[in-house]
Amino acid sequence: MVSDDELRPYFDAIAAAVDDDEPRLRLAAFLEQRGDARAESIRIGCAVARMERDDPQLAVLDGRLAQLPKFTYFGPAPAWHRGYSWARGFIDGVNWSVEQFVAHGAELCEAAPVRSLDVLFGVGGKGHQLAACPALAKLRKLTFFAGSDVPDLLAIATSPYLTQLPELALQNLQLSAPVMAQLDDARNFPGLRVLHLHWCRVDADVWPRVLQFAERRKLDLLDVDSSGISAPNLELLQRSLGHRVRPAPPPARDLTPTGLAARTRFGRLDVRALAPTADEWRGILARGPYEQVTELTLPRLGDAGVVELARSGMFPALLTLNAAGAELGARGIAALADATGLAALEVLELGEGLCERHPRGVPDDAVTLLARSPALRSLRRIERSREWHAYGPGAREGEEVTTITRGDKAKLVEDAVYHSIWP
Repeated sequence: MVSDDELRPYFDAIAAAVDDDEPRLRLAAFLEQRGDARAESIRIGCAVARMERDDPQLAVLDGRLAQLPKFTYFGPAPAWHRGYSWARGFIDGVNWSVEQFVAHGAELCEAAPVRSLDVLFGVGGKGHQLAACPALAKLRKLTFFAGSDVPDLLAIATSPYLTQLPELALQNLQLSAPVMAQLDDARNFPGLRVLHLHWCRVDADVWPRVLQFAERRKLDLLDVDSSGISAPNLELLQRSLGHRVRPAPPPARDLTPTGLAARTRFGRLDVRALAPTADEWRGILARGPYEQVTELTLPRLGDAGVVELARSGMFPALLTLNAAGAELGARGIAALADATGLAALEVLELGEGLCERHPRGVPDDAVTLLARSPALRSLRRIERSREWHAYGPGAREGEEVTTITRGDKAKLVEDAVYHSIWP
């Protein structure tokens, strides 16, 4: 059993460098020598923090973390222990009210390497009270519901304890020209590097002022996701700030193999946004193969486009095919059952399919045809959905999974049907 005295030097090193993985990994190495499973949780936590949010390995590692013992604080959970987020081995952030942070913020920052505060229930007229809290100086990110409480925002903006705050997230702020003029003051958040505008209502003529603010502060990131920015204003930001704006405009409609490869992340390629015409889809297939693609989401192709895909052999490494939005019919299903080059396919998503002629989705005999196809020899799961528009016989809600035995009886294929009920 590792004693508190042995752990304290490691905890002190982590507290002194909360942004650095190295002290945490040194603790993990020490714990591993002592056979303490918390070593693995620290290592995985540090790895997860560096991963992209859409990395498919993220879910795998999160599942492993859920099984491991882990630290939260440097010691036993204090009496004021409440809403927190965990990262890199310890509590990383809290979702607290102003009163809670003012009362216990100093103790919190001594008890864990906390880097962020999400103000619960908004500031509510307590901006000066929060601004006077010395524990703010420990934060790397502050998030709060700004709403119409502009005086609270301005009081917090000039806090002497937030001069080095690098990241600020404002939620639901009505950002008019007068408010932007007050916010755009050199005394407000002078150390800011990242600004998030979440669900903010920004007047159309204010976006140039937002751009000037970002340029003067030399922000590393201006996040305007979910703030309803128009395409012209987004283009205005993008021209000056480039990749420092989130979201960036969609990539150019490049249908070449190089362009498609650039859109492929972790083996996943979603073609829906490109909305290719029939001729363009044929051109995409002709310029293959696309050996790096393991998951493909189809646009609205109709049977003709699915038939061309099935005959092309251009996705030899494909493991998952999402054809839910392809408007698949009987001819497309038959073509997939005889497909060339889809021997590696494991999961086939059909959605409602055939919904115009079959109001309850893809029929059972079509699924059986696919499940027993010799061409789809690696297939293990078919997913489809059915809409029930009345609570009549057979209507149900939720997922129902049955199995289909292949013709050679060597393998079972799951038939997963998601039932939804609409009045």
